[in-house]
Amino acid sequence: MFNPPNPYHNSGSYTDLLKHMTQRLRQQKIDDHIREVFQQAFEKELEIGSIVLSRPKRVRLFRGIVKAILLDLLKSLDDTQP
Repeated sequence: MFNPPNPYHNSGSYTDLLKHMTQRLRQQKIDDHIREVFQQAFEKELEIGSIVLSRPKRVRLFRGIVKAILLDLLKSLDDTQP
């Protein structure tokens, strides 16, 4: 039976593991996937609400919404820490 190599074998310290996993997620372009989810949801809400904005206002609103949601997410992560 063939077992694929374990990319986390002997990962060392917490810092090494953090760096390695972060690098692997970046290689998978996780940030692009997250941005795409936000963008699709944002566009859908604009369409549902029949909201028309200039490009600068649209960009500003999108950035504000993403920041607010990510800050809430970070706060919830902090709240769940032991």
